[in-house]
Amino acid sequence: MRRPWPIEATPRGSDLGDDCAATQAAPHAPLAFRTVNPELAIAPPPSPLVAYLRQVDPLAMASAVCGLTAFVPILSQLAGLVLGVAGLVRIRCARRRGLRRLGIGWAVTGLISSGAALAVWALLAAAFLAASLPFRDVGTALSR
Repeated sequence: MRRPWPIEATPRGSDLGDDCAATQAAPHAPLAFRTVNPELAIAPPPSPLVAYLRQVDPLAMASAVCGLTAFVPILSQLAGLVLGVAGLVRIRCARRRGLRRLGIGWAVTGLISSGAALAVWALLAAAFLAASLPFRDVGTALSR
């Protein structure tokens, strides 16, 4: 009696017939990898999340992470800008070759958040510089 599925559902040495006795696996192998016929052995399909993450460009996702979280305040935003542009270029090149590559939203999120964070840092630096200008003369007057 031949089973239509390739994965054996019972451990080795069961009393279900000759098919189980011809199992091609080591005794320490997990039950899911003990196949009745090695030619029919296939890996289980990946979960939908894993399948999605394999299609997303990793540079685009890293750009969004760098832009949204400031590990090192200015350097991570600069890295987010660079990774976002590199991710968009890789996605465009992959699509020109006919490959399905996702991640434009991740890259744009990284570019916008990195650019906005850098603009905020520039405004803060300008505000501190403008606030310190009137006190420059006070410091020289006090040192005399």
